[in-house]
Amino acid sequence: MRTDKQRIEREILAQLPSGPDEVLAVITTTSCFAPRAADDVPAVAEICGKLGVPHIVNNAYGVQSSKCMHIIEEAGKAEKGRRVDAFVQSTDKNLLVPVGGSIISGYDSEFVRNISRNYPGKPPARSF
Repeated sequence: MRTDKQRIEREILAQLPSGPDEVLAVITTTSCFAPRAADDVPAVAEICGKLGVPHIVNNAYGVQSSKCMHIIEEAGKAEKGRRVDAFVQSTDKNLLVPVGGSIISGYDSEFVRNISRNYPGKPPARSF
């Protein structure tokens, strides 16, 4: 399975006449089980940057993978017009924590803080 970049852009454009707020976010993934490869996260990030649509990356299995983290680093290069609002890692899969949880990261500290504010009782979020 491969990322259908043209279809993603067409689907977003089909919603834009109603306003960019009609598209909640585009979600991509860096790691999955075979035969599915990682999405072309940098290409989707470029589409999201061009069209002003939020982009969330599911990196559930990827924080321990230098390849997955490199994909996110490439996608997060704002100077290339790319957009990644947040990427989510799983603590039970990556850090062997016996209780499920997640680490939410991003390039915009205010965006990550806003996510943190929606999870009452949780420690404050940090961005990188």
